[in-house]
Amino acid sequence: MKLITVKKWCNDNISTIAWQRITTKALPFFREKGFTYKDIESPTDDFLIDIAFGNIITEIIQQYYNVIIPFSEDFSIIKQPITPQKADINNTEVAEITKIVPPTLSMSQIDIDERNKSKTISAELAQMTQSIMYASKIQKALLPNDAKILQHVAEYFCIYQPKDVVSGDFYWFFKVGNKLFFAAVDCTGHGVPGGFMSMMANTLLNNIVGDSNVYSPALILDFLHESIKNELHQLETGNTDGMDVCLICIEPQNEEFKITFCGAKRPLIIFKDNEMTQLKGTRRSIGGVQMPKQIPFQNQIIILKKNDALYLTSDGFIDTPNENRDKFGLPRLQKMIYKYANASMESQKRFFIEALELFRQDSPQRDDILMMGIRL
Repeated sequence: MKLITVKKWCNDNISTIAWQRITTKALPFFREKGFTYKDIESPTDDFLIDIAFGNIITEIIQQYYNVIIPFSEDFSIIKQPITPQKADINNTEVAEITKIVPPTLSMSQIDIDERNKSKTISAELAQMTQSIMYASKIQKALLPNDAKILQHVAEYFCIYQPKDVVSGDFYWFFKVGNKLFFAAVDCTGHGVPGGFMSMMANTLLNNIVGDSNVYSPALILDFLHESIKNELHQLETGNTDGMDVCLICIEPQNEEFKITFCGAKRPLIIFKDNEMTQLKGTRRSIGGVQMPKQIPFQNQIIILKKNDALYLTSDGFIDTPNENRDKFGLPRLQKMIYKYANASMESQKRFFIEALELFRQDSPQRDDILMMGIRL
């Protein structure tokens, strides 16, 4: 079986982001055979896998997406996914049982009712899973297109690994004139609740910049904060959902770039002249019931040159724990950025994913993970 065929099946039946997540989880097994992350993330047409590796990938997909990749007996792929359901007893098996079991011990109506309930629950679970997977496709469709972003910057990467099928993290890109806006947004929660928040925030950002023509990052966050409060009726209901944001505006100016940054509890990491610096965000979130005297969002401006780099993240990357419950941590991430910042963005993405997976080992993912790298 060609590995690229399995990747295509995942893209068609789950989502275009799923393969990155599956690849990360399967990396230790492939590494034992001498393969690298790049080998399996972007497999060549002649990369063949055997049944053992097919079973490993099947288990990972079932664990993350509650879907079994449908290998047939000849190890080819059936078109549609198979949704796991609880085992059932068919009519032939019932007939065989009744031949052996005395009438006084035959299957009661209660047993039949329980089996019917189990079948109903399984069917409802399958329908719910399909709905969530479709919601994931809608959410992914709202994310920026990498090819479009690369039309405006020298290099770029994005690590986007939802904890569940639907994510509470999202990344955002908008262009107005010569202004390029990028944001890494971490909404309250993950899964379906976080997904609702992320889709609402994405729409609001588009409206604030595209329709209301607000271009100052600090003002954009002010508008976003008020919009979230109004949309969720937070003053009336006491709802405290919100988000943390790293937002930048890039403006090319001759041979330089003016970077305007504003963060809601999220920093911006900068690599310039072989030195790494960090701009801290404002110590308040977007949305939620806050103190009457709020800390105002403030812009921070820095001038960069060609080949300098910017890094935007949610807290999922640095908060990832290992089996000892130690977090990956910001210092470790900063050291990695300093070490690899001069490498290509594609290589950096691979290094960061491998380092995170090596640190986490078999510890389950606790939160959505988002990291963007931009080279000017």
